Amino acid sequence: MLPKTGIIYSWIYNRELNRDKTAKYVKDHFAKLESDCKKFEKLYKKHILKILKLIPKYTKKEWEKEYIPIYIVFRDGYSFHSPLTLKYNKNVRQMFFELIHELIHNNIEEHGYNAERKIDEIANLILKRLKL
Repeated sequence: MLPKTGIIYSWIYNRELNRDKTAKYVKDHFAKLESDCKKFEKLYKKHILKILKLIPKYTKKEWEKEYIPIYIVFRDGYSFHSPLTLKYNKNVRQMFFELIHELIHNNIEEHGYNAERKIDEIANLILKRLKL
């Protein structure tokens, strides 16, 4: 069974992740976020099923989750897997790498240096298969 996924833009979540910024900064950037992500969303719709099918082939572990929300935020720092929070990046390929990386974490729930290297290798293999 493949999990369902959905892209979510949340003003409140963005605000909470950017507490060190002024409210105006957060609001101004959030207003642009959805429009800036149009290209990413188009490619996401095209490739997400293939990504979700490829991950268990590489990890040797079937999906357990039925639904994985994908929050897209603007922030300094990094993306993370729980809840799956994808940092906006102008580089769509980099956003897909991070999406795949965090989805793999949701599939295998491994952490640590060796796990990160393994996850990055799998994410790069999947990106090559997608030809992004």
